Formats: sequence, C-alpha cells, structure tokens
Amino acid sequence: MTEPRVIKPEQFVSNTLIPLWLGAGKTAGNAFLGAPGAALQWIGQMFEPTKEQLERQKELYRASGEFVGLPEHLRMAWYAPPEPNAATRAGRYLLGKNAEVQDNVRQARNDLLNGQQGLYTKTMEGIGAMLIPFLFAGAGGKPAKAFTEAMAETGDLATDMHVSGQTDREAAKIWLMNFLTNLGLNAGLELTPEGSEWLKKAAPNREWTDAQKVIADIVKELIEEGAVQEPMQRIIYDASAKTAQNGSNYIENLANGLQDYPRKLREVITGRE
Repeated sequence: MTEPRVIKPEQFVSNTLIPLWLGAGKTAGNAFLGAPGAALQWIGQMFEPTKEQLERQKELYRASGEFVGLPEHLRMAWYAPPEPNAATRAGRYLLGKNAEVQDNVRQARNDLLNGQQGLYTKTMEGIGAMLIPFLFAGAGGKPAKAFTEAMAETGDLATDMHVSGQTDREAAKIWLMNFLTNLGLNAGLELTPEGSEWLKKAAPNREWTDAQKVIADIVKELIEEGAVQEPMQRIIYDASAKTAQNGSNYIENLANGLQDYPRKLREVITGRE
C-alpha cells in the first residue's frame, strides 16, 4: 500500500505562504501607493506649466537683463525651473515608495524562491494578488473589487513610468486612460455569474456547503483571471507603454494589441512574465 504523501511544514511555507504573501504585497503596493500616487500626479499636472511653457520661461530668462555682462552659460547656471506643486510632489513620493515596495517583492521572490516558480507557486501568488480586491469586495461589493483591481494595474504602470522618468502631463493622461480601460474590463467580468451560481445550475437539486461554494468561486476567479483578465491586462499595459514611448494613439495600440491575445494567453499559461 502506498503511504500518503506528507507535506513538510517548510514546503508549505515556501510553496504556499510565501507566494501568497508576495502576491498580496505586490497588489497592495500598486493599489494603495502606486494608484494614489498616479492620481495625485494627474491632479498636480493639471496645474503645472506645460513643456512649451517651461521652455518659454527659460527663453525669457535667457533674454532678460539678469547678470548682464556674464557669458550665457554662466547666466543660465542661475536659472531654476519652478518647483512642482504639492500634489505633484506627493504623487512622486508615493510612486517612489511603491517602486521600493516592488523592488523588495522582486528581491524577496529571488531570495525566498530562488527565482524559480512552478505552476503551483504562480497560482498561489495569483491568489495572493486576488486577496486584496476580495477584501474590498466584502466591504463594498463587486464595484469596489473592480475599482481596486483597476487601481493596482494603473499603479503598476505609473510606477514603472515614474522609474523611467515619465511623469509629465502626457504620462498622467495615459495613466487615466489605462485606469478607465482596466476598470471597464474588471466591471464587465464582475457581471459574469459566480462559480457558486454555476454549481447551482449544474446540479440544482444538490445541497452545496458554504465551503464548496467558496471553492467554486475561487476556481472560477482563477480561470477567469488566467484566461481573460491577465492576458487582457498585459495587452492594456503594452498599449499604454507604447503610447508613452512614441506618442502614438492609445486606442489604435489597444485595438492592435488584441491581435496578440493568443500569445499573451500562452505567456500566462507557460508562466512567462
């Protein structure tokens, strides 16, 4: 007779608890540091001078009578652009802090999991990432869950762009479009029936326990996450990043990105980032 397999405590910690913690930490940072940082940056940029206005100010200073007699390179050494407003500074601070959080999560993944993840650990990290929106769904229902998930995605994009130095008014517009697109995606998925509802339809005469209903809901969320949400979020991210890189049209980039859905789905299934 085959002896039952015993899961060692250290295996449970490394394969289950750590990935859950990593997923929750990544999402929490993006949702509650990155997204508010992006929102404050967007608000602040509405009151900041544009690049053209800043260049005009610089030219006016260059042509002014300040420090008459000094060579131009010495006169311009005294020029200082206007300080960002409080909202912009606060937004940059939060985005910077989230960049530190995401670096810590990546480092912890490398240190604790040796940089290697199988399908099970990736699934556990995905469940950990889902825990944060689920907590808000318990308090505010499906709209709160969809909103929190969109915050996390936009916080991720905004933080990456902040690290690369893209924090101007045009970047803020891209963050807003990214958030609205993700919010629409998540809201649409929230309209689909829960896994427990599918169980009731599949076997209407059977009594399902609460535990079975919860498991069915989680399984449905994981399938939905892997088959639709994660591939589409990657497409939305790529469209946003491409718009930021070359100033192209976001809607066109998004429409063209939909052609990459099979490849993005394959990336999710095979565990590629």
